[in-house]
Amino acid sequence: VYGPAWYDPPLRTNVLKSITVSNSNELVQALRSVDSGVHIDLEEGIYTLNESLIIDRPITLKAKSPNKKVVLNFDSEGQPAFRMYPQGTLTLDGLTVNGTATQDALQTLEENMLFENTRFTSAPAHFLEHLPSP
Repeated sequence: VYGPAWYDPPLRTNVLKSITVSNSNELVQALRSVDSGVHIDLEEGIYTLNESLIIDRPITLKAKSPNKKVVLNFDSEGQPAFRMYPQGTLTLDGLTVNGTATQDALQTLEENMLFENTRFTSAPAHFLEHLPSP
């Protein structure tokens, strides 16, 4: 315990918050409203998305059941699937992500972006696009 002997700080619990979504509209709404660090669990199904998902805080998108298929189908021609902004981190767990031939998977700023423990498979040359820094 940090501080003077008379100070009794509140105990912190490291409970990860999560919410469950079952369709595309719920997923988009959850991404707009959840707090930083929340896990969004996706029920089995196909999620068709016609807009880029904004990632501006730590977010985890995860298949609720590891044995069930969850597919994100992006059909926003010419728009990236995920727009990454400062403070944004994205973890995808147990998902299949599909897009179009004219679409980038990630759009980032030119600076201050880091990919750790990341593997891209079957990625076309235009898979990653950079935005000018603000």
